[in-house]
Amino acid sequence: MSERLPVVDRLIFLLFLIIIAVPFVTPMKLPLPISPSTRKVYEVVTGLKPGDAVLWVTDFTLSGWAEVAPGEIAILNLILDQCREKGVKLVLATTYSGESMAVVKRIYGKYLDFSGLKYGEDYVFLGWVPGYESALAGMASDLHATVKTDYYGTPLSEIPMMKSLRRKEDFALFGFSSSTSPDPYPRQWSGVPIVANILVATVGWLMPYVEKGIVVAYVAGIKGGAELEYLMGKPGMAMGLITAQSLAHFYGVALVIVANIYYFGFARREKG
Repeated sequence: MSERLPVVDRLIFLLFLIIIAVPFVTPMKLPLPISPSTRKVYEVVTGLKPGDAVLWVTDFTLSGWAEVAPGEIAILNLILDQCREKGVKLVLATTYSGESMAVVKRIYGKYLDFSGLKYGEDYVFLGWVPGYESALAGMASDLHATVKTDYYGTPLSEIPMMKSLRRKEDFALFGFSSSTSPDPYPRQWSGVPIVANILVATVGWLMPYVEKGIVVAYVAGIKGGAELEYLMGKPGMAMGLITAQSLAHFYGVALVIVANIYYFGFARREKG
C-alpha cells in the first residue's frame, strides 16, 4: 500500500491542476449572487444617456493587478459597450504614478474592445497626468488647462469630442480604480456621480463617501468583477478566478469525503 501513495499523491495534484485550469480555458458562467453595489454600478453605467461623457481614471499599481484588474476590464468594456450603442463619450487617464501607466498600457492594449469606435470622437486617452490629487483637482476645475495634449501629443482643442469637455460638470459620470487610498477621488470630484473599482481591503475606507451619496457604488475585488461579468453575460478573467476557486473548494471537500470513506471502509478492513 505504501508503494502506491506517491502515485496517488501525484494523481491528486494533477487532477487539482486540471480542475483549476478548466475555467480559464473554457469560460464558465456558474450561478453567482450579486451584491447590491455591483448591481448599482451596472445600472448606473447602462443607464447612461446618448451623448453622456465619462471620465475614468485607472490608478492602481501592479501590486493590485490580481484583485483590481478583472473588475477594471469588466467596467471599461461595459462603458465601451455604451459608447457603441448610445454614443457615450469616454475619456481615459491615469494620475497616480508611472507604474500605473504600465498597468494602463497592458489593459488598454490587451483586454479592451475598441472595435467600432473612432478615436477622438468616441474615446480619448490622456495618458499619465502627473500630480495625483492635484491633477484630479485640476481636471475637475479646468481639464484643458491641466492637460494640454492627449497621450499622442494632439492638443485637446483639436480633438472633436474634447471641445465641450472642460470641467467636471460636463461629465455625467466619473470613475476610478485604486489599490491605495480612495480618498482623493471623491474629495475632488464630488458633485458628479462617482463609481469605483477598489480592493476589498479599502471598502471600509470608501463607505463614508457611499453613505453620504458622494460615491454612488463600487466594485470590490475579484468577486465584484465576477459579479459584473455575470451581469454582462460575458465571463472573463474575474469569473475564471472565482470559478477556479470554487472548484478547488469543491475538490478539497470531495477529497476529505473520499479519504474518510477509504479510512473507515477499506483501510480498517485491511488492518482487521
